[in-house]
Amino acid sequence: MDMEALFGELGRTIADKGKAAASKARDLTEAVQVKAQINAERRKLQEAFAALGHLYYKEHWEEEGHPQQGVFEAIREGEQRIRDLEEKLKDLEDVTICPECGCRAAKEAVYCSRCGRKLHPDQEEDSQKEAEGIPALTVLEDEKTQSD
Repeated sequence: MDMEALFGELGRTIADKGKAAASKARDLTEAVQVKAQINAERRKLQEAFAALGHLYYKEHWEEEGHPQQGVFEAIREGEQRIRDLEEKLKDLEDVTICPECGCRAAKEAVYCSRCGRKLHPDQEEDSQKEAEGIPALTVLEDEKTQSD
């Protein structure tokens, strides 16, 4: 075989291998896209099951003797642990949590930056009483003696 034929054959072989590699790359790309679609559908399905479970829980959690009472109790305990941990984190980070929307705000903030709710309604009453020249504790003591 002469050199020209050898290089011609080599060129065809390289071109064929390149086409095969490109075809494999397209197949792999399509496979990755299909896997992503499958995962997206699985997430949607999980969300639908979670929503259904949440609705079922809200409808039946107070029923005594319900077959899922153990699961309901585990949910309530988990929710309480989350509240406790959020309270601990709030103290560690020196923040307050909006009771309306759950947004984190600086402890000294008066209103929630997300929903606008007053964050410390108790403080407003105390500051109004103090503005009138009556300390909040004195008012409580006066109310107690009046009720006696």
